Amino acid sequence: MEAGWSESVSRLRIDAQWWLSAQLPPNNTTLAVLVSFKRPQRTFGLEKYEIIPTATGIRTRSAPLGLQNIARSTGTATIDIRTTPPTVIGAPLILPFTGIMQRPPTAAERDISLSAADLESWATGIATRWNL
Repeated sequence: MEAGWSESVSRLRIDAQWWLSAQLPPNNTTLAVLVSFKRPQRTFGLEKYEIIPTATGIRTRSAPLGLQNIARSTGTATIDIRTTPPTVIGAPLILPFTGIMQRPPTAAERDISLSAADLESWATGIATRWNL
């Protein structure tokens, strides 16, 4: 997880692209969640990036079948804490189990779904703790 307290959102996106594209061992990152806070607007932003296999028309030694893994944004959520209650856009934010645990789920396990209430609670907790 990358957090944007001291980095710009643009820089976080570059970091996510690097984490997801750097396939040197032991890196097997398949999911990146960016968290940012825009102080003037008092909004939290979450962006989910995943590796998406994409067919290409070009065959190379590293992608003999013409497939290329590309990091893509697959979900976003925004929590505006200026309103009471906070406004949440983009819920639920679904985090794939395999992206977090790096293994398939068993029968009792599943993706993590962050509802509007979950995101609101998370954002207000941080805002209260840090007096934002």
